Amino acid sequence: MGKSPDQIYLAKEVAADSLDEKKIKDALTVRSRRRVRRDSTLSVDGVDYELSLGFLAGSVVSVGRAFSEPNLAPWVEYEGKNYPLHQVDPLKNAHRKREATRDQVEATSTHAHDFDPAGALLAQSLANDNADGAL
Repeated sequence: MGKSPDQIYLAKEVAADSLDEKKIKDALTVRSRRRVRRDSTLSVDGVDYELSLGFLAGSVVSVGRAFSEPNLAPWVEYEGKNYPLHQVDPLKNAHRKREATRDQVEATSTHAHDFDPAGALLAQSLANDNADGAL
């Protein structure tokens, strides 16, 4: 008692924060959620980037950017792994061979069946009509 707030504040020792390079890099890393387009591209700050993993097409992913290293390209974080993004070259992207997406795999996995329900019912009906006429 009898001390001013300024005296109490100055009397308390303040521990210096132990900043290291990792803490600074983590503090300057920003993550945002983006949906990967069907052609495996996404936009970050108006710049289109492409991802070489076709299975992420249409998925919502987390995109990380490190402001401590402005020349470092953004990356995709998905299920605990980091995947690099590359700036899109429109000419190469137009002719790039892509991995099959989930939708394409599901569309090709359905097999045509030889069974025709309408044809089977018609054949049965015709067979019954012929059998009734023969009696």
